Amino acid sequence: MRLGIVGYGRMGRWFAEKLKDHFEIGVYDIDPSKVKDFWGVVYSTLEDLVVNSDVILIATPIDVTSEVLEDVREIVQRRGLRGKIIIDIASLKGSIIPVLKKFPKSVKVCSVHPLFGRTADSFKSRKIVVIPVDGRCEDCKFVIDLFSLLGADIVIADPEFHDRTVAVTIALPYFIGLLYGYFVCREGVRKLEKFAGPSFKRLISHTREILDDSDELVFSLLNSRHSRVAIRKFLNFACQLLDAVKNIHELSSLLKNLRENLSRSR
Repeated sequence: MRLGIVGYGRMGRWFAEKLKDHFEIGVYDIDPSKVKDFWGVVYSTLEDLVVNSDVILIATPIDVTSEVLEDVREIVQRRGLRGKIIIDIASLKGSIIPVLKKFPKSVKVCSVHPLFGRTADSFKSRKIVVIPVDGRCEDCKFVIDLFSLLGADIVIADPEFHDRTVAVTIALPYFIGLLYGYFVCREGVRKLEKFAGPSFKRLISHTREILDDSDELVFSLLNSRHSRVAIRKFLNFACQLLDAVKNIHELSSLLKNLRENLSRSR
């Protein structure tokens, strides 16, 4: 089968490398300089990739994924294409699913979210969330079978639950990491590093990992509707915690509750 990857950035490269033994790989990127070192088929236009690929993986930046999907849909409909499998890997699904719903039934569409980054060494034991389009669950069978075969841990979710959960599990940790990094830099990071313990090093390492991501990804994650709600709720809880630490009994009660809840989640 021929796999066409749209967007040859960090995750596009990762998928190309990890799937090269299973597909004939082709890529297209709006920036030709990104694909000059690619070892497979390089398409000069998005339309060429869509027409000549059996499976189309959209690995573009999150802020343009919906637009790219619209372009793919237009090509599919205009050319009367059938049997294609279209997959996106965007981190948020609020603007993605409505576009996928508009694709004709002559092709299959499936939205996924790999819960790992480009530093992962393989699919094995890595979580991939599969978000089927309402009424088209069968469209995701190929995707589920493929990633399961490669050893991934498949999680099925609807788009609303996915985005609401990701706001807490991904966007909020990004916010916390950026806030801590900003605070540390204002205090003087070089000075503080002389007194750094394991906790400091872990938090700064987390911040540096976030800064290695694109500005567009960070912006999109922090500005989704669910992320804004989660961040405001977190800041409200921070104020409550600040009050609780003033009283040993309140603090002990809070710590006991946390220990009980977190021990059950292991």
